[in-house]
Amino acid sequence: MSVRSATSSPAFRTTTAAPQRFDGSKPAPGTTNTNAAQVTNPPLHGDPKNRNKDTYNQVINQFAAGNNPRYTPRDSNGDGTRDTFCNIFLWDVTRAMGAEIPHWVDKDGNSVAPGKGRELNANATVDWMHQNGAKNGWRKATPEEAQKMANEGHPAVALWKNPGGIGHVAVVRPGEVTAQGPASAQAGGKNFNSGHIKDGFGKAQPEYWVNDSGKATGKPPTDTTKPPPTTTPPPSTGGVSVPKTDLKRGVEGPEVRKLQDVLVKLGYMTKEQVNTGPGIFGPKTEAAVAKFQKDHGISPNSGIFGPKTRAAMTEALKGNGGTTKPGGTGGTGGTTGPGPVTQPSGSDAAKAAKIDQILKGTGLAGQGAHIVAMSKKYNVPPELALAMFRKEASFMSAGSAVKNNNPGNLRFAQWETKFGGQPNGNFTKFPDAKSGIEAYFALLGGPAYRGFIDRGDYQGMINKYAPPSENDSGLYHKQVLQWMQEYKNKIG
Repeated sequence: MSVRSATSSPAFRTTTAAPQRFDGSKPAPGTTNTNAAQVTNPPLHGDPKNRNKDTYNQVINQFAAGNNPRYTPRDSNGDGTRDTFCNIFLWDVTRAMGAEIPHWVDKDGNSVAPGKGRELNANATVDWMHQNGAKNGWRKATPEEAQKMANEGHPAVALWKNPGGIGHVAVVRPGEVTAQGPASAQAGGKNFNSGHIKDGFGKAQPEYWVNDSGKATGKPPTDTTKPPPTTTPPPSTGGVSVPKTDLKRGVEGPEVRKLQDVLVKLGYMTKEQVNTGPGIFGPKTEAAVAKFQKDHGISPNSGIFGPKTRAAMTEALKGNGGTTKPGGTGGTGGTTGPGPVTQPSGSDAAKAAKIDQILKGTGLAGQGAHIVAMSKKYNVPPELALAMFRKEASFMSAGSAVKNNNPGNLRFAQWETKFGGQPNGNFTKFPDAKSGIEAYFALLGGPAYRGFIDRGDYQGMINKYAPPSENDSGLYHKQVLQWMQEYKNKIG
């Protein structure tokens, strides 16, 4: 069964030890993001060099499929359709095991950061496995062999393509084969952490696949094999230097940290983002590199750090640090195009932190600094943006705004292409939340709405933004004013 998704993607590290035990009854911290098309940040990951039954069990249990709001069937797209999330659970578990069956892929089937390619539903996941599984360490197996491999700690899955509807996928977990088939965990129409294949697939006959490219040791991690505790390195002081080696997603080490420091210096990452995975080239770092490439005319915008990007970053550091970027003029939107901005400090940093508290747990989590920066850039009150983002799409946690990275639910117009916007029906789909946020601020700070904001005529602004012929503009105005006051009091 499939997700009709929604889209900053936390990076994570591969470890060989669990800081605590998981029994599958309660989801672990970092696993409950209900914006299902975003990655999770679970505390425990499997190590391909040390496959063992205990770690595989614990990796599955930490997601607690039967009690995790991330997998609760719901209308995630605002179209009245009840969506299920079997493919998302499969993605989460295999990603945590270092054998990712992706949810987002490019045209060649390679895993990409959320929002960078196309999404795979359950049927498309089966197709991906047939076309790309072998080169990613997966091979077909019998039900009995899949159970045997799972019991040795190797990732194993069950996949069923439904030619006449929605397919289904599940994880084969350590256990035993019964009359109900191999042991399994799944999300979907039924969500459970410990069951068997027929409990979820019924009479359907799934295919079984295993990834036994790792080394089965049978030895759970011990204190002697645990990596040192993860600590947050202090922010860089003084100058920064561009890495001399090529880097891409999955690489770890001091050269990646150098790259992250440069990205912070140039305004493409925040220190808070780096601190979620210092020295780890994860989705956030990849997205920041891709944005830098796009802004500096480097094609393709792959997010891979190579010679062209190295040269451009070196030049950017020689100049003004990349903190501002001139943009085009005209159009319905604002007077400048997208570009990195300086990071907030002092009272702005405090305001950003307060906004982050308001947005915690929503689709706009962690965007406080960006909202403050855009508010200053386009001279639009942040409390107005917060109120409208809440009204339009519950802070990008509901409706098509989630999938479109479009917290203001902007209808498509040509000027939005300078923020990466593309038409998706009547609305605009942006490459990431930051682009969608900036496009909203550009619109309200531009000629179409500038006068309303300068006069404080929010009723007139809302009548234009959400016409009475299509909306209850009176209620919209009342709620926006109420929430603006609430947020103004909170953020100062």
